[in-house]
Amino acid sequence: ARENAWHAGISLDVVPGIAESLPLDSGSVDVVVATMLLCSVADRAAAVKEMHRILRPGGRLVMVEHVQAPKGSALRLLQTAFNPLQRRVMHGCRLLNDPMRFVADAPFRELEAAHFTLGDDGVALGRSGWQTASASGWSPADGPPPPHFLLSPHLALIAKA
Repeated sequence: ARENAWHAGISLDVVPGIAESLPLDSGSVDVVVATMLLCSVADRAAAVKEMHRILRPGGRLVMVEHVQAPKGSALRLLQTAFNPLQRRVMHGCRLLNDPMRFVADAPFRELEAAHFTLGDDGVALGRSGWQTASASGWSPADGPPPPHFLLSPHLALIAKA
């Protein structure tokens, strides 16, 4: 990451830590980027509050997460069945992941979010809130499931501190 940032002319500091207790000063960060993170964090609410804490006023949280499928869908039933095994084998990763509730509970001033499924065309974040490309993920009517179909659908969001 450092080498790529250097070649792009970007100043980058990589600081090791854990999401629930970040070793950074309050209001010291312009952007937090979190991809496929909250599914594996022990205390997701604390992690999102930490992300908000370290952001300067006007700073942005950019997040992409896999999320649980809608209740009652075939995919949600499969996610529920496989979740215990997934958590044991994949370092705590939850198939039944709902990061939006933790972000919504944090004191962000603005929030733009969209559901999508990998492979969908035209996914965009809208100022009016949710714009759904495909909020349901894979279903049996789609034919054979793609690789990693249990990690579908996804959520992309930008939140402003």
